[in-house]
Amino acid sequence: MAGKPLGLRMSRKTTPHRRLGTSVLLLSVFLGAALLPFVLSQPAKAAQFSLTLYVSALGWSFTSGGEARPGPVLLAVQGDQVDVTMTSEDFLPHGFFIDYNGNGVPDSGDFMSPQTSGTIQFSIPADTLGTYTYGDQVVTLNTGTWVTRVNSPPEASFHAPTATTSWTGGVSHDISFDVTDPDGDPIQVSVSYSYGGGASQAIKSFAAGPTNPQIVPWTPSGFSATDTVIRVVVQDSRGASQSFNSPAFTVDSAPPTILSFSPAAGASQVDRNSLIQVNWSEPMNEAKTAAAFGLKGAGGPWVAGTTTWSTDARQLTFRPSGSLAVGTQYEVHVNATSSDASDPGNALGHDSMWTFSTGTLTDRTPPRILSLSANPIAQVADGFVNVTADIEDTGGIATVTAAIQGPGRNQNVSMTHAS
Repeated sequence: MAGKPLGLRMSRKTTPHRRLGTSVLLLSVFLGAALLPFVLSQPAKAAQFSLTLYVSALGWSFTSGGEARPGPVLLAVQGDQVDVTMTSEDFLPHGFFIDYNGNGVPDSGDFMSPQTSGTIQFSIPADTLGTYTYGDQVVTLNTGTWVTRVNSPPEASFHAPTATTSWTGGVSHDISFDVTDPDGDPIQVSVSYSYGGGASQAIKSFAAGPTNPQIVPWTPSGFSATDTVIRVVVQDSRGASQSFNSPAFTVDSAPPTILSFSPAAGASQVDRNSLIQVNWSEPMNEAKTAAAFGLKGAGGPWVAGTTTWSTDARQLTFRPSGSLAVGTQYEVHVNATSSDASDPGNALGHDSMWTFSTGTLTDRTPPRILSLSANPIAQVADGFVNVTADIEDTGGIATVTAAIQGPGRNQNVSMTHAS
């Protein structure tokens, strides 16, 4: 495959064509300490590129009248061929050579062009790796640096998805990533996905655009997985390639379901200070789902209260602002707009409603902690600790949280029932 072997600024007398893509250049020039990129003609698959050089007794330049010592540093990629147009600005004989053997004079083993006092054209094969001095066959003080290096493959880095991404199936999402090529070559991109250890499935192939990030719209459908991976393969015009994988992320194509709730449907003599809880099959969008929840007396107004969530966002708890009325039937409503935590979210899709009736009792006795233990007793850094508590309450336990405090840690965690 051919690519851009050089990143040279053409003479103002030439007509260069800029390639589409990021402005990364292969053959560059240094005048003094400054890096001056050349602009090359559109690369061809034969890896032949045009360069215009000017020479006089004052040195080398890529612009007429700009000769200096040392001349520009020229950087090429192994396997490239540079077609040079060289003009003598002072009408004296000059000739270009690359001092491969390092003896300071043009001789056997060196690349040497014909000499001219006008304008000539010649080709330089970039086939010898390394850094060398180039010079003037006639004016020995006219020197510069020529570098031939191996072709480096392109690179890619992801913006989206990330390890915390959860994308809703059946909805378009933007895969976002940057691509770069150290040598400034055009880049071809292939994007695919896989999950569950299965084979990769193609999403799109395209030539990288001129600016980053590269955006690839994708609509995952027909599957749910927590180990979905996006693969990006980047290949330059010389054939060097690499593949890059996104972090594993979630695709969720299934709507959530209500696993259980409390008080139970049809329950009677429910304590008037009871909490209302809904347990879900997966983490939920807390804001959307809380907005879709409501409690009211049959035919009456909505009951005011506060909504809280378990740390895994699977359990909604509604605490009425005051005690419920004596001997009253209440309706619990969960609307169809309840949504899981994927982006933008799978909706429940249907309204749910159940009822329960209160009795006369009001539980005003708080729960009591009977025992608390940690196993192992002697903890070690980065080890696991099981915290166990026995809790007693006349009306039943709704939630238990533990406060973990220590050097660099101050955290509340939810505890789960052991049986």
